[in-house]
Amino acid sequence: TLAAMQLLHELPEHAPDFEESMRQKLPRLPNVRALFIVGPDGFITQDTDHPFTPRANLSDRVYFRAHVENPSLGLYIGPPLLSRSTGTWFISVSRRVSLPDGKFGGIVVAAIEVHRFASLYRSLELGPSTSIPLFRRDGTLLVRMPHIESLMGQQMSDRPLFRTHLASSAIGSYRTEAAFDGTPRVISYRALDEYPLVVSIAIAEEAVLAPWRRNVKAVAAGGLALTLLLAAAAIAA
Repeated sequence: TLAAMQLLHELPEHAPDFEESMRQKLPRLPNVRALFIVGPDGFITQDTDHPFTPRANLSDRVYFRAHVENPSLGLYIGPPLLSRSTGTWFISVSRRVSLPDGKFGGIVVAAIEVHRFASLYRSLELGPSTSIPLFRRDGTLLVRMPHIESLMGQQMSDRPLFRTHLASSAIGSYRTEAAFDGTPRVISYRALDEYPLVVSIAIAEEAVLAPWRRNVKAVAAGGLALTLLLAAAAIAA
């Protein structure tokens, strides 16, 4: 709550009981690797990874600067970053901590590890021709499954999804050709109401049409059989 966040500045640095209470929240947040609090000077004051996280100043991180520059920002979802402690990709979800007098008191951050989305993708069993990207509303790619390292954090606001389709509808589908291999694909997308995020799913057109083609063949075969049956009945008559 806001009141609890305002009291954070009164805690001693790396308070054992408080950090343990933070760790107890992690099992209920399966994609979150760590929770930490950054003080107004840019150094971590409370951390579920303590004492293993190196002491480093984070005031240069985009999620820290965003709250310094915009006090009314609220919940902020940052672009993918490489962790300085683990070397893995993560997405930051952060909120400002305000002191009782309203001044900047730091931020609270949840670090969501990108690789943890892989198990969710595998559980969907969508097949090799399907990909699921998650974007920020400004076109920044947050996560793509299957994972492609070179695409992490890429700005894709020039793509038809953002240039054309989202401008007319928050949810929809369209056909396009993949930029990297020219394969025709069907894209379905949805802009979330609660957060500035857009999720989409891209499926090869052939994979979409294959069940329909199987049904067409079955109907055609059934129609041929019925025609032959009628012809036989006519001959018999």
